Amino acid sequence: MVDEVPIMVHVHYFSILADYVLAKDADVSIKQGTSVAEFLSYLTEVNPPAFKSIMKNGAKRSSFIRVFRNGELVAEENEQALLIDGDEFKLFPAISGG
Repeated sequence: MVDEVPIMVHVHYFSILADYVLAKDADVSIKQGTSVAEFLSYLTEVNPPAFKSIMKNGAKRSSFIRVFRNGELVAEENEQALLIDGDEFKLFPAISGG
């Protein structure tokens, strides 16, 4: 049996998300075969509760968060795509105004 080599994913946190995780950037080692949805769930579990309260709306990702993968907005229907080594995520809180 061959051991799976983990892949490395880079995450940029913006605005209040960076405040909650106490970092603007992080390199995350995760197993091969992880989907975008699983990765986002992983981030909510390993970060402080305040981060989870913003990221999740029940069992779904909050509409308050915008997630970009390699410069492209991640739509809900694309969350089952598998990560690849070197993926770059940017997590933004949605901006409102009036």
